[in-house]
Amino acid sequence: MGRNANWLELLSGTPGLVTTADPAQLKPDAIPAGYGLNATIGGRIAAGSIPTGTARVVKTFSGVGDGSGSTATYYWHYNRLWRYSGSILYFGAPGYTGYYFPQGLGQIDLLDDTGDITGIVPFGVSALAVLKAAGVYIISDAADPSGRFSVQRYNQAGGVSSASYALGLGDLLLFCNANGLFAMQANGDVAELSLPVRGQTWSKTITADYGKSIVVMSTTYAYDVVLKKWFDYSTAGFRLDSRVVRMPAGEPFTVDGVALEYTNSAGTDLSVIYQARVNNGDWEESETINLPYDGENECYAMRPLDAPQVGRAFQLRLLTCPAGIGISRILIRGENFTVESRGE
Repeated sequence: MGRNANWLELLSGTPGLVTTADPAQLKPDAIPAGYGLNATIGGRIAAGSIPTGTARVVKTFSGVGDGSGSTATYYWHYNRLWRYSGSILYFGAPGYTGYYFPQGLGQIDLLDDTGDITGIVPFGVSALAVLKAAGVYIISDAADPSGRFSVQRYNQAGGVSSASYALGLGDLLLFCNANGLFAMQANGDVAELSLPVRGQTWSKTITADYGKSIVVMSTTYAYDVVLKKWFDYSTAGFRLDSRVVRMPAGEPFTVDGVALEYTNSAGTDLSVIYQARVNNGDWEESETINLPYDGENECYAMRPLDAPQVGRAFQLRLLTCPAGIGISRILIRGENFTVESRGE
């Protein structure tokens, strides 16, 4: 390499999946394709399985009687009994668990459409989401002991066909339907969280790692609410495709080396296997870069490519990442590109 050779950061941290953008427009913390990444390690590339999600806690009381002589199962939220039938939400007086004493009318008729209520989900400090297949109502003051509840307008951005497709996480109601995964605030504002990975099958049971604020969608995807990153587990194993590096005006450049900054906690020397390609062509033969063990310290390993790659676009595919390896950065060494290369 000549005097114009330098290093470019290709990937850094724990990259999230973004399938809806041009791979050449991604930053080093995003990838256009990949599966089997560890979503909980933080700040590194490592192999892992889908995080363990916990179903939301739902307290119920069964066999609760009322003045008509009937009994039913009630949910227990905000120190009172709740249940629903058809489009009617029933609520009891605060503090009673063994018998349904209505407070005031003891019911709210939710009749903006003819659909039945599919579930109720508490979230935030005092909000209660009332789910229907075509929309959501929010009771923003469901903890009010007086029972003077305010019901917001029917929000058709939030149709949920099953209560298992929704949960409360902090101040947010998270729910999925055929259109994606969404977050709703107590004031009714809605944001689509699945925008970076649109086009998947979304109507799934969702759980959460509540401590890490990660939503787990069945056995296929996970979403980090804090970092706003997606992770794919729909395919067994591990693979990661980097973003694509291009020059701002599409000029040709050369890549001749790959370097990794990593830690190795396995207690023995390890290696990873990767492939490279240029101009969206075929992937080159796989190559191996050795990652020696050095007492779990931050280490650096560099390997020249078997054959320098010359083209107008460059991409790397990581095929393996053994247990114990955590990669904080992947860099490429090249000539005739700059840190202003597209995607930086």
